[in-house]
Amino acid sequence: MCITKQAITTTIQKILQSLASYKIFLKFYFLIILIGSLSRTILLLATQTSSDIWLILLYGIRMDTIVFSFLSILLILFYIFNMLKLFRFLISFVVSLYVSFVIVSILFFGKFMMQPNYMFVEYLTHINEVFNTIFELYTAAFFALIVTFLLSLYFISRYIHKELSEENISTKLITFPIVIVILFLGLRSGIDASTPNPSFYTFSNQPIKNEIANNPLFSVLYAIHKQKDDEKYNFMSNTESIKNSQRIMLEEFQDTQSLTRELKSNFPQKNVILVILESFGSGYTAHLGGKNAMQKLDSLQSEALVFDNLYASGSRTHWGISAVLTSMNPPFNTSYLKLPNSQKEFYTIARSFRKNGYENIFMYGGDSSFDNMSGFLMGNGYDKIYDKFDFGLTVTDSTWGYSDEKLYDKVYTVVKEQTKPYFITVMTLSSHEPFDYPQGRANLIQKEPKNGFANAIHYADNEFYKFYSKLKSSGILKNTIVAVVGDHGAGIADKNTSKMIQKNKVVAMIFSDDIKNQRYKPIASQIDFGITLLDSSGINDKLNCSGQSIFNAQRNNALMIQNDQAYLIDKKGFIAIDKNSLKGTCYNDYKTCKVRIQNALSTLQSANIIYQSSSSVVK
Repeated sequence: MCITKQAITTTIQKILQSLASYKIFLKFYFLIILIGSLSRTILLLATQTSSDIWLILLYGIRMDTIVFSFLSILLILFYIFNMLKLFRFLISFVVSLYVSFVIVSILFFGKFMMQPNYMFVEYLTHINEVFNTIFELYTAAFFALIVTFLLSLYFISRYIHKELSEENISTKLITFPIVIVILFLGLRSGIDASTPNPSFYTFSNQPIKNEIANNPLFSVLYAIHKQKDDEKYNFMSNTESIKNSQRIMLEEFQDTQSLTRELKSNFPQKNVILVILESFGSGYTAHLGGKNAMQKLDSLQSEALVFDNLYASGSRTHWGISAVLTSMNPPFNTSYLKLPNSQKEFYTIARSFRKNGYENIFMYGGDSSFDNMSGFLMGNGYDKIYDKFDFGLTVTDSTWGYSDEKLYDKVYTVVKEQTKPYFITVMTLSSHEPFDYPQGRANLIQKEPKNGFANAIHYADNEFYKFYSKLKSSGILKNTIVAVVGDHGAGIADKNTSKMIQKNKVVAMIFSDDIKNQRYKPIASQIDFGITLLDSSGINDKLNCSGQSIFNAQRNNALMIQNDQAYLIDKKGFIAIDKNSLKGTCYNDYKTCKVRIQNALSTLQSANIIYQSSSSVVK
């Protein structure tokens, strides 16, 4: 069949005509950008922020694009099928409401130095009290806002009425797939794996700059979305919960109302490299009773403090990062990386290092906005983030980003550049599905699939060993501690609860000349690993968190979240707390069942008390 030039020209004209029919959405986009840029300019002037202005505005456009795309997806079908009166009303109403909301957000920012967020949502649950208070204090502003909304509604509706014309439905449908793809790309701000989260506007370790860049509607919608994860536990009185937790932890506390106590180290101060290893669980390391896939790490046992019974707090990476860095027992639904109240002024061990003059750096071979890693870390003690966009390479060598060998090369380069004490946190990814690690770097385990988990973790183990050996031969280890801990176990799902828990035991070692060749056999948690690392690196600080240094106390239990259950693992076995019924079940030693359930509930609630406070950071 011959396609004529005339046919091609006609097709192109139809496509252009179809695209032109969506011009109302283009004008809608520019209006959202204009409103956002004006509001940020006001906030920049009001807060006297004079640096990183262009970055603030550019990140702001990114957030406004996400909001525009979200609103357009909600409205577009009304336009496609020529329900134009309804569409005109809805788009006029949405824009007018958005203008009013932006004005409210500027006032909110003036009072709280942040965009409307979880605090704003909490206020909305007390609508009568809040409305009466606003009406009493801001009567004139309240009426001015109503007038602004009505005037916006009137003029925008008139403008759209002039601009809107009834196009043929078939004409619009020609490029509808293209338009909807563009909107979804705008909503996700690209094609990477992460969904929009606070990392998307977090570029600075000065929270006020990030807050100005954020979009207020996104901030509120994100808070509403995460509010279901932000629960308060009231199993008992707060006083009883803290008292029980103090009894379990066996330390000297500052008072009876918190877990605040002093960390006093007896070790010399050193630099620290913490490597969080993807899926390095007990099932694939011989020294924890699993398959012999981590031969290199096993060979280094004589040089390390080795934890024989350290359990992950959850079954995903964000749980592991959260537990190790915050030293806080986990909440039921998600980790602190994602919860609204922990995005700033929340404790991480990086804050303790910073108090002692360290530069804090996080390094990852993938996209650090995934699971809100960079947003949480930049708001809570980290100075720099390096991810796949900072490697200076043109082509990634794995699905998730850069392989472990590329990551360790980058880490080594950064280490060599340091001129002050440093705490570097490294998150690996080569042992993550789909296991597309570089071939030929280590001899394969012949009885295991080439692209299976065992050989992927074998590769990751080999690459860590090369990195560790390089640090050793260069003399860097003379004043540097290297610590490794698994983020979670591998394939932990199991009908047998005991086996599931054992699969979530993870590799944990600290390499230091001052503490080498030791084994810690009592039960410990990832939340203890971070505090132990602080202690072993010579850091002193005042802490208010759940984790403990193994050099000071032996709580001898660990809390783990899996699905809708919280498991308290102790020397007698484990008990489970159901999230929905909040009832405990003992799997062994029934004589002490009641006490152990109280211990688990106290552990959950005391961590939640710290989270719900205005700040977990001890000044």
